[in-house]
Amino acid sequence: QKWTWESVGDMEVEFDVHIGGNSIATSGVKLFHNRIRKLLTTKIDSKLLEMLKIACCLGYRVDPKALSYLVISKPESQHSVHGEVTEWLRVAESQGFLCYNHGASRFEFASADVQTVLYNMIGDHGQFHYHLGRTLWKACPVASLSSTSNNMLDIVVSQLLLGKSSIQDSREKSAVANLCLQAGARAAQQSSF
Repeated sequence: QKWTWESVGDMEVEFDVHIGGNSIATSGVKLFHNRIRKLLTTKIDSKLLEMLKIACCLGYRVDPKALSYLVISKPESQHSVHGEVTEWLRVAESQGFLCYNHGASRFEFASADVQTVLYNMIGDHGQFHYHLGRTLWKACPVASLSSTSNNMLDIVVSQLLLGKSSIQDSREKSAVANLCLQAGARAAQQSSF
């Protein structure tokens, strides 16, 4: 093994180079993640931090509609909250944590590292995913879940499956299995050509 040092801004980054292999910036990644964590916890509002933690669980594409269902307390205020969520996402974009993909008209995480650091800030991942899936499932109108024009059903199913260890009730297990069946049938219908 060979060790080399490089300066990156005001940090020194240690590189672990395997002979005959690829360079892996192990210490550099840890420093970078620590710096992102520090920025996230000191530079942004706690409400935005919680929103970004939720968003990181939903994938690298940030869905303002799904987020608005997850941060509201009253379904009738969903429309106004959607605008508020979009404004919070613009703040995260201005601070470099998200970027706006103009071609796809959506927000995305600026890097996988930002998403990883946010995800690692969550305590019990399974319980958190279960909570997100269940909240979204209960908040979404049935028509929204069954619509083929959006991916809300896919988000609900993926979150519930990631948190499946938290599902204890047999009726709820059956209902989740039914949702999985619906999502699978829709996916098969969309893929047939």
